[in-house]
Amino acid sequence: MLHRWKPVDCTLTSVEGGQAGKCLEIRKKGGSAQYALQMMQRLEVGKTYKIAAYVKSGTSGHEKFVISIGPADATGTSSGQWAAYSVTWKAKEQSASVVLMKDSPTEGTMLFDSCVLTKSD
Repeated sequence: MLHRWKPVDCTLTSVEGGQAGKCLEIRKKGGSAQYALQMMQRLEVGKTYKIAAYVKSGTSGHEKFVISIGPADATGTSSGQWAAYSVTWKAKEQSASVVLMKDSPTEGTMLFDSCVLTKSD
């Protein structure tokens, strides 16, 4: 998984029960959406980047989520089973934000796992 996540309107915890070992738990602290943010640096302009992750409902039930890199995103509704999602983006700058978002004002948690960033030509 990517490292150095910054919590926005949430707490971030590594918990047992992931798709592959431990997973990232996003717990609402405030706001209408909560997310883990990471800035990626030294991207190669013109290259295509893919962010892939697994998503599962937490204590707040089945809710909307967003996985994004730069302006590109994948959205859906979490479920009780781990499900894989991905999104690709062609870099126009050397930096971009990666976001794992619980897109709901509901109290509780959502789980993310095996978040990987890859580059292709």
